[in-house]
Amino acid sequence: HMHIRARTRTCEPRHRRATDARPRASSAGWSGAPADDRGASTSGGDDEETARLRTLGVALRRLNVQLRGAPWCEKCAQQKMLLSKLLPVHWKSHYIDCGSAHRCLSCVGCAQVPTWTVNGKKYPGLFDVATLPELVGLQ
Repeated sequence: HMHIRARTRTCEPRHRRATDARPRASSAGWSGAPADDRGASTSGGDDEETARLRTLGVALRRLNVQLRGAPWCEKCAQQKMLLSKLLPVHWKSHYIDCGSAHRCLSCVGCAQVPTWTVNGKKYPGLFDVATLPELVGLQ
């Protein structure tokens, strides 16, 4: 007996996607080095960068920052990858997918994607690890 999801699925199994996701995230321009490239960079810089990312992640979580995006938007995918890097465990509770009919842009009160919401104020556009601290008040 085969499950219906297995018959309709057109992508790779989840366990393959999870292991393949890490190299793609590092090749997208992340400044944090993957585990196998740590010997190439200085360990002091890695520790400082990791601590900075962790502090930013904690601030995002405390402020209950939300990211609104759409599955067809490449910029949204980049921002979603950033969010998952900063909040590895809890990123799904901070991401709102505006691609479905019950969460369309007008339904969530959003003019464009990607849009970050901090303390009820909306900030449309792209942000990175250098500009997000200003958004959440860390700089």
